[in-house]
Amino acid sequence: MLVKSRDYDYEYIYDKTVLGEEEREEKIQELKNQKAKLKIRAKTIQSGEILESEIYPVWIKPKDNPKVDKSKLSPDAMSRYNDKQAQKHFVRVVHCNFFKDDLYMTLTFDKLLGEEAVKKAVSKYLAKIRRYRKKNGMPPLVYVYVIEYVDEENIPTSKRVRMHVHLIMNRMDRNVAEEYWENGRSQAQRLQPDEFGFEGVARYMLKGKRARKNKKRWYGSRNLKLPVIHTSDTKLTKKKAEKIARTPDDCKELFEKLYNQKYRLLDVKVMYSDITAGYYIRARMRKRD
Repeated sequence: MLVKSRDYDYEYIYDKTVLGEEEREEKIQELKNQKAKLKIRAKTIQSGEILESEIYPVWIKPKDNPKVDKSKLSPDAMSRYNDKQAQKHFVRVVHCNFFKDDLYMTLTFDKLLGEEAVKKAVSKYLAKIRRYRKKNGMPPLVYVYVIEYVDEENIPTSKRVRMHVHLIMNRMDRNVAEEYWENGRSQAQRLQPDEFGFEGVARYMLKGKRARKNKKRWYGSRNLKLPVIHTSDTKLTKKKAEKIARTPDDCKELFEKLYNQKYRLLDVKVMYSDITAGYYIRARMRKRD
């Protein structure tokens, strides 16, 4: 459907967990008392077997949407927010492209190298894997990788540092994948999802240091699939949204019915804001077997 109300950075606006029942009710009531017209927006993000539902208020007139002047934020605050958003996107990409028994690899280097040399070594390795897969009639290579930098004492990070690579790629012979790496040690494991899919391994991959600021956090093949996002201003009524905000632990049936019983609810989180009324609800669900 056509969504007329303009979106805003709701994830930054609603960033507080209000524990007190009185405070929570106050935020909900403030939204009900708003004179400006608003809708409850439901954004659905489909990433493989994981479905996220993000629910938040949007005001009909764009000028009524809450705003934050990010130019006044501290560099550390902005960096934390950007890292959080990048991590969330990476988790979604991993869920879109990889499955149980695909490979999770750790690749190390015998030498201290610069960043470009590391990228070149990884590219050479992936080219060999790509040729192997083609020769053996396998599906095209799909991958993501992260370079983790471990600073060595007295070695400036702008030159050479100790590095290793975390890599996920689609299923193949684990022994072959290890043997084709010629720059140091290699270790391959089969991906095994838990209740939240591959979120744990994806977040772990992005935890490491980057050699310098403003560098890419991760690299991936050109054939990666991206999350599918749908937005609706009619999927959820204000009354149902209020019910979730008040009793998030009792909304399993509501959410599963909302998505036609095709998914089972994993968790629900409700966030509030210091600068505006209302709430932001994030639910995570997983496709039924």
